[in-house]
Amino acid sequence: MTTRPAIPLLRAAHPVPAFAVTMLTVLLAASMGVGTRTAVILFVAVFSGQLVVGWTNDLVDRERDRRVGRRDKPLAAGQISVGLVRSTTGVASVVCVATSLLCGLAAGLLHLTLGVCAALAYNFALKSTAFSWLPYSLAFGALPAVVGLSRDPAAASSAPCWDSPRTCSTPCPTSPTTQRPGSGDSPTGSHPQPFRFWRR
Repeated sequence: MTTRPAIPLLRAAHPVPAFAVTMLTVLLAASMGVGTRTAVILFVAVFSGQLVVGWTNDLVDRERDRRVGRRDKPLAAGQISVGLVRSTTGVASVVCVATSLLCGLAAGLLHLTLGVCAALAYNFALKSTAFSWLPYSLAFGALPAVVGLSRDPAAASSAPCWDSPRTCSTPCPTSPTTQRPGSGDSPTGSHPQPFRFWRR
């Protein structure tokens, strides 16, 4: 085992796809007008999630990698310990959950379920099955929605208020201040945005 585990630990996290997915998130955030603070939180959430996915992938595969002599895998090659990878995975998991939820409940849950958990399902169960393509298809498809919901977290919870128009951000058909389409003016109100990550 090396006395300087930082580089082997980073290699075990599959840094190329991890950075690629994270930078894709940053580019999406910039294109959608996400604020700097939210973009930074998104960066941390997605990158920590990618670290969790990469490290668990090598933890799950370490015995097989050792048997076939994968010297490019630091964990299988004995360059870092299982305990170190498990502990850093735990820390990254906490960071991922916390920062994901800071992006808003809807965005956070979407990232954690269709992003991180789907990739973990690939690592633990689906890698060698006919459904190995599914987790990453879901994750890539959900990423723009995660960024969009982070830009406007209230959009996911916007709903018509039939009884109390004054407490709702979406105009109600029964509200006297809301004009119907075609009456000369467009209705106002909040509208939701339309609408690894990498095979390991």
